[in-house]
Amino acid sequence: MHGHDAWIVGIGHHVPRWRLTAADGSGRIGFPRAGADEDAVTMGVSAGKAALGGCQDEVRTLMFSTARPPYEAKSNATIVHEALRLARRCEAFDAVGPARSGIGALRMSALSDSLSLVVASDLNYGPPGSAQADGGGDGAAALLVASGRAVRENGLRGVARLLGSSSVNMDLLEHWRLPGEWWKRSWGEDRFAAKMLAESVEQALPQALESAGLTQQQVDRFVVVGTNRRAVSSVQRKLGAGAASLSASIGDAGSASWALSLVDAIEQAEESEVIGLICLEDGCEAVLVEKRSPASERGTLRASLEAPAQHATEFDYLVWRGAVQGPLSRRPEPVVPSLPGSARDSAWKFGGLRRTEQGSADVARGVGVIREWVADYLATAPEPPLITARVEYDGIDLQLDVVDADASRLDVGAEVEGAFRRRWSVEGIHNYVWKVRVREGWN
Repeated sequence: MHGHDAWIVGIGHHVPRWRLTAADGSGRIGFPRAGADEDAVTMGVSAGKAALGGCQDEVRTLMFSTARPPYEAKSNATIVHEALRLARRCEAFDAVGPARSGIGALRMSALSDSLSLVVASDLNYGPPGSAQADGGGDGAAALLVASGRAVRENGLRGVARLLGSSSVNMDLLEHWRLPGEWWKRSWGEDRFAAKMLAESVEQALPQALESAGLTQQQVDRFVVVGTNRRAVSSVQRKLGAGAASLSASIGDAGSASWALSLVDAIEQAEESEVIGLICLEDGCEAVLVEKRSPASERGTLRASLEAPAQHATEFDYLVWRGAVQGPLSRRPEPVVPSLPGSARDSAWKFGGLRRTEQGSADVARGVGVIREWVADYLATAPEPPLITARVEYDGIDLQLDVVDADASRLDVGAEVEGAFRRRWSVEGIHNYVWKVRVREGWN
């Protein structure tokens, strides 16, 4: 980033509506968790859609980062690419792995002369009763990155300017997960790793400040993320970051924590404030940005966390993730989608376009109104009931599934917007489609 004029021109986030209730009967509610039809791809699409605004055609590179990819030997980024309707010539790459992979994607995007979209999405769950299960959370965030030239040529509004960054690497065997395993492993004793990580900050931060031409006193706020809580707390105290961070509301969102925290800091900062992002993971990643203008008119990340939530048990959540076997379906399994059929219906599946005798409707970008709905408790669905509604888009009636809705509180006349979700997964194939959800703030 040093010497390169790079800007963040759009930010977006996705916070799931679900919260897990404690199994001990205390009534304690956990952090945001992905629903039965959500995964890293669907959350990434939601965050990317919010960050893009109307710049789909101008984006030249998409970088999708997650540590929980739906597919390991298939591109996940291309699914996100299709759902966001990015141009065919737009490059789409996976940056699978921990948080450093996503920050690396951001730093590479900052060196490009074109418009790039960086999406980080993750589901950070662990064995029942573990610290990771209690402290983990799910979510996604996206940042639209442009060079100074692209900002000027396309008339883009700079939300924040990328000032400088640095990286210090340490191979610390602290947390890891082997291929095919459900849970992360941990070394257990975090004192040694915390000391090493704190020392990496002492090397990385001065380098980042030097690349930005700043002193530490000119940084208005620091955001510290990482899996080692002892190290995070120690660095927060040393930098004066305080403990009132986003993690208190959303938990540890794994490889998406850095992006969610950066988006939140940009939204909370005043104009011209300098933000220092410190990511502690196998060393330290330090990124410095300067807030320049309001992010968008959409709701902030903090507002999303305050939205009405739905509750489920930890067992339900692990069934949704496929980590444990749940009740067998009461109906035959769905048919595996075919390759020719998927290609033929790509506009319907990924683009959100519906064509009827009445005309065409755009589920992904338009706003519809529920005219009538029904809850089916016997349908093949990962989390019954399956709510299906007749939704009107400018006089065109469509039959669509409604997600994140409580059947006891869903109203006829409610405004809805598109939500990219799984319909079902059969024999390792995920069938993604556009559904709808009630718009935030509708009443």
